[in-house]
Amino acid sequence: MTITREEMDIIFKECNKFFDEIDEMDNRKFEAQNDIVKLQEEIQKLKTQRPTLLAEGKSVAKINKRLKKIEEDIELKEDLVKGVTEKKKNLNYDIYRVRMKKQKAFQEYVKGIKSKVAKEYMEIAPKFAEIVREYLILEYMYNEMGNNYVSNIPYSDIKRIPNLYNNTPLFEYKLYDLYLNYDDVVKEKYNIPNYEVHRIPLPNSI
Repeated sequence: MTITREEMDIIFKECNKFFDEIDEMDNRKFEAQNDIVKLQEEIQKLKTQRPTLLAEGKSVAKINKRLKKIEEDIELKEDLVKGVTEKKKNLNYDIYRVRMKKQKAFQEYVKGIKSKVAKEYMEIAPKFAEIVREYLILEYMYNEMGNNYVSNIPYSDIKRIPNLYNNTPLFEYKLYDLYLNYDDVVKEKYNIPNYEVHRIPLPNSI
């Protein structure tokens, strides 16, 4: 079953909303991890300041209060990181399912376009194969019916013209077989007499 562009866009929108929520969680986790690093660095800095203040007989209550607050913040942020990690583990199947849904929608949309193009191709390709075949046979007739000439349609350029509806090519480039199988057809179509081109030796000089 194929779908329209509008139907695909609706599915994409639904799926993207789900992934946006996942991205938002990942961003919160990333920010929390960065904050934890910064807070741990601040802890180390404050702890290096505290001995000097104590040695000078100054109060470290402010530092202690800040250290306690930092530890609480780190604990909360670590819980956030843990929570997001666990949440994503539980969403693994949903993430897979939504990815598959989005991909399936895209494939179904492209499938519809491909079917239309295939139909157009199969309307044109058989005629094209016929023209190529006839041209090669006419070349073959013109060039002494031998295999020692260079065709205007090289083998490397057109090995075969595929058939999209089955495995039988519409045209295969096997020149001698073409001549044997289609020589009479081409002669009849273009009113060509039964004549073979030969190399005619030059007359002896008088």
